[in-house]
Amino acid sequence: MNILEKIILDKKKEVENDKSLFQISEIKKKTSFKKNVFLKNLQKYKNENVLAIIAEIKKASPSKGILVNNFDHLKIAEEYIENNAACLSVLTEKKYFLGNKEYVKDIKKNTIFPY
Repeated sequence: MNILEKIILDKKKEVENDKSLFQISEIKKKTSFKKNVFLKNLQKYKNENVLAIIAEIKKASPSKGILVNNFDHLKIAEEYIENNAACLSVLTEKKYFLGNKEYVKDIKKNTIFPY
């Protein structure tokens, strides 16, 4: 089994576990207001004929290991926003990318960005 297959298998297990912890109706309620802001922001850049960069916030990868020793997701997000990133991609996968779902909440709470 290659690394991608391992990641997929582990993610499927995590999703099944999360399904038992959270009701679908609650998840839909929390996400229904979004109206796909990510896509709308990319479309804005396209309409203005400006290059849109999706900046990735990632502590590690399975192939390269730890990418940032003093990882501060809030500082990284602020730097990307200050440098006109169109959107942020925040890796939340724990086992292989050392992410955390709390990173998204923290960034939303502590930055001004069109999510």
